[in-house]
Amino acid sequence: MSSRELTRAETERLALLSEKASAVSQCVGAILQHGYDSYSPSTPDISNRRRLSQEIEELLGVIVVMDRDLDPNVADNPKDVIARVLKQSQHQPG
Repeated sequence: MSSRELTRAETERLALLSEKASAVSQCVGAILQHGYDSYSPSTPDISNRRRLSQEIEELLGVIVVMDRDLDPNVADNPKDVIARVLKQSQHQPG
């Protein structure tokens, strides 16, 4: 196997990551356009806020599964990561 070939399991994990990240992005777009408390006409019992929460939860689950594929040398202290993210924002309390 060359270094470019992926196992079926690796391919599946990447596909799951892409799918879940895309779902989060779509939810964010819906919230920016319609607001947190709006909903899809096909699922009026689930607000955009709830859908985003569910999609982020699933994305986090995929990230945990992806752990075996990630570079362990990149893992920073979670507080450092949060501080780095907050530096990129303008309206979040730091």
